[in-house]
Amino acid sequence: MESELRMDVRELSFEGIDRAGKLLHGNPVLSPLAWPLAYRFPVHRISPEYRPKEPPGERTYLVIYRNDQDDIGFMELNIVAARLMELLGKQLDSTGRELMTQIARELHHSDPDMVVQGGHDILRQWHERQIVLGTRKS
Repeated sequence: MESELRMDVRELSFEGIDRAGKLLHGNPVLSPLAWPLAYRFPVHRISPEYRPKEPPGERTYLVIYRNDQDDIGFMELNIVAARLMELLGKQLDSTGRELMTQIARELHHSDPDMVVQGGHDILRQWHERQIVLGTRKS
């Protein structure tokens, strides 16, 4: 995947994006050079010393991304972050708050505000890495 992303000819465009937009109140824009991945095994940990024979109970979620300096990075995602990334790719008109509120409902979480705040932290981290480019300009 790293080779494919490195060879992808697309460049990041910030046209129509408010790079300083409020991620909870605006519509976060997922980078086209951020690719979510899901595996049965923790592929990012496999090495000569670690070769699991059975998959763990939960899937492994990763995102591989390239920023505007052509640096490539990987990040492991928890289930909430993986769901947020999935929704960002589908619900382009939803605010960050709406997406996190939806996830809180799906989890039947007793404190939705805590889920929203956690999601805000995730969005800020992604913004720093250019996984999220900013918010859609009106």
